Amino acid sequence: MVNILIARTHTGELINLASASAQGRIAILKEQHRFYCPGCGSALILKAGDVKIPHFAHLSLAGCDKSSEPETPLHLSGKTLLHQFFSAKNHQAELEIFFPSIKQRADVLVEEKFALEYQCSAISPALIRTRSAGYSSIGLSALWIRGISEAPKEGIAPMRFRAFELAMLQESAGHPYLIEYHPGSDRFFYRSALFFVRGAIWMGKTKALPADRQAFPFGVPKKLSPTEFAEVASIARNERERFIRRQQFAKNRYRNPYWLLCYELGLDRSRLPTYIGVPIRGAEAFGMEAVIWQLQSLADQAKGKMTLPAPASPEESARKRLVSDYLEFVAKVKSRYHAEDEALELLYAIYCKTV
Repeated sequence: MVNILIARTHTGELINLASASAQGRIAILKEQHRFYCPGCGSALILKAGDVKIPHFAHLSLAGCDKSSEPETPLHLSGKTLLHQFFSAKNHQAELEIFFPSIKQRADVLVEEKFALEYQCSAISPALIRTRSAGYSSIGLSALWIRGISEAPKEGIAPMRFRAFELAMLQESAGHPYLIEYHPGSDRFFYRSALFFVRGAIWMGKTKALPADRQAFPFGVPKKLSPTEFAEVASIARNERERFIRRQQFAKNRYRNPYWLLCYELGLDRSRLPTYIGVPIRGAEAFGMEAVIWQLQSLADQAKGKMTLPAPASPEESARKRLVSDYLEFVAKVKSRYHAEDEALELLYAIYCKTV
């Protein structure tokens, strides 16, 4: 059952339960009116108990948006405050606009150009792509904002991303980032400068921006400073050492990529050179630990073969660029003695080249 905040009465009046005037007369509204979905025209019932927030519920979903976010206190407060945010900034904003041609309801429509989705619950990445494509088909740009109930700590740190959150990433000049909104503190949070570690683990920067300092179109996060990148490199070293320690207890060592590659390159499995396992942005294209894809790149180079064929897809092109940047970095490190901070400068230069 799809729950919404806006309904049309049998007399044609539009009722918004998020408004103070409606909240003060819910009992009267319930007694005196019949309600209909302003999008699909289906009958609605007004639910207003002691526990759940007041909302309208469809009796039938035929012809309406079946994939809308379930109404929760977090989702309600988030989309209501975001609507108020745009209105306060003198942007045309409408709450819960239904588009019959694609059977989708945007949480907020901004300037008749942007369909904002305030996503609090996990959904499939495929659904995010489908809904974005639906908005695009009618000339709108999808704007996804992650709804959060707890404000994260700011700074450089490891972080987890679920598949649907990765699908919500926005991008500016090849620079992916996630925008979150925390209604409790009325702040936006940017997750940016993202470096893949393994599985759902990434590392990056979290930065808060109070709503009264936010602009629209939304601001784009800045690239990392040298000091901030040094923090990323420090986390990467810790992750690298943990990975190496785990490999010492690996089973099936004759099939283990780490053991095989170290043997092939004549490396001490317990003490790798510092130029292996370094952070390079975009490494999610490999989907594996930095230590492994970098060892493989060195092994392929030693055998005198191309690590990858001529790129036939964006993914292959990204992997080829990563290998090229990495091998260039290794060559510079090995060409002459480099202090640790000099190697860090080389890595930072690679990072700056990609943002």
